[in-house]
This record gives sequence, C-alpha cells and structure tokens, in this order.
Amino acid sequence: MNVDVIGWPEDKNKWCKVLIAMLEYEIIDWKLKVKIGGLGVMSSLMGKAMIDVDMIWVILKVEDLEYPASEPADPIEVIIFGEPYLIETKSDPYPARMDGLSSAIFYSTWNQAIVTTICRCPIIDIYHINDYHGSLAPIYLLPKVVPCCLSLHNAEFQGLWPLRTKEEMKEVCSVFNISKEHCMKYVQFGNTFNLLHAAASFISMHQKSMGVAGVSDKYGKRSWARYPTL
Repeated sequence: MNVDVIGWPEDKNKWCKVLIAMLEYEIIDWKLKVKIGGLGVMSSLMGKAMIDVDMIWVILKVEDLEYPASEPADPIEVIIFGEPYLIETKSDPYPARMDGLSSAIFYSTWNQAIVTTICRCPIIDIYHINDYHGSLAPIYLLPKVVPCCLSLHNAEFQGLWPLRTKEEMKEVCSVFNISKEHCMKYVQFGNTFNLLHAAASFISMHQKSMGVAGVSDKYGKRSWARYPTL
C-alpha cells in the first residue's frame, strides 16, 4: 500500500524540526518545571542539549503554575465516546490509576492533543516519543506516516487496558477514538490495549524497526530481552 511520508529529513543541511510531547518538563526560557521522576530529568537534559534543532514542545498545562503570555491558539478538541470535548487543566500531570476509565480518557486526550499539534505544524521532521504516554499519536495520522523515534526510560509501565471481550474492545476503542482495525493491527498485544506496543509496532512496520533506544545501552538491551511487547 502506498502511503504519504511526512517530512523525512533527507537534506542533512536542513535545520531539523523535532516535536516532543512531555508530561514532565522543564522549559528554561519560561522558568517552568514539572518534574515527578526520571522522565522529568531527561526532559530537562533534552531541553539543554538539543540546541541544534528546532523543538516544538507539547506540554500539559497544570493549573498551579503561571505560564508567560504567548500567542493564543485555537482550543484543542478531542473526541471521547464519539463526543467532542475541550481540554481542561489539572494540578497533577498523571492520573491516579493506570487501568481505569479515567486514565484511558486522560491518555486519549493527551494523544489526540499531540496529533492536533502535529497537524497544525505540517513540517515535522521527527516525533520523539518518550515511553508509552504519547505512543498512540502516530496511529491517528495513518495512512500518512510521521517519522518517529522512541526513547525508553521505564518500559515496566506500558499503558494497559483489558481487551478480554468484544464489549471491552468496543469501549476502549471508543474512549481512544481509534478504529478496531488499527487497534488490532498496532495496539493490541494479547488481550490488552498496550500503548507502548503501539509505538513499537508502528516503528517496526513503517521504519523497519529503526528508531527505538533505551535511556542507556544497558537498559536498551535489557528492555529488548525482557519485554516481549517490544
């Protein structure tokens, strides 16, 4: 099947444009920091080290921080259970539970927000995925393919929801606004809806498995051996 490829960086002299979506982040220019654990540390390092690229940040705006005035954009609309909603802010960047309906709504909202940002910035050379949180975003854009890389910081957490019955399949797909066909092809691993598997299978199918790395060489090898979803 022929597909359109978005922005492969074929010109090595081109200033690369990278989109990064982070639930934990430090934006030095804005003097903002939302850091819970190791992912926050890595996002801080990325912001300081990646000075040779244009970075587009997708962040979760939390209500107890003051953000500097900037150019306003149109609200981001997401589809949950077939109904449109606008995103609201919250104080904690992570949901309390990982396997419930509320967490599924949270991650569906997050991934759809990433997709909207990609669509609003048509020249994206690469989307840098960190762990499972934003792994579903490339699936929404199919049949267009956005080049991706996946950095594994903690593959123990993968973003899982049960798919044991037809009813669960219908409910989860409706929450995430994804077709059953795409779910079965990219996301489903065994009897679970697995966000991390979505990124791994997307990169496997569309990039010949090129673009996945652990936070260190040792962790990358250990993750490859330990987690069959990869």
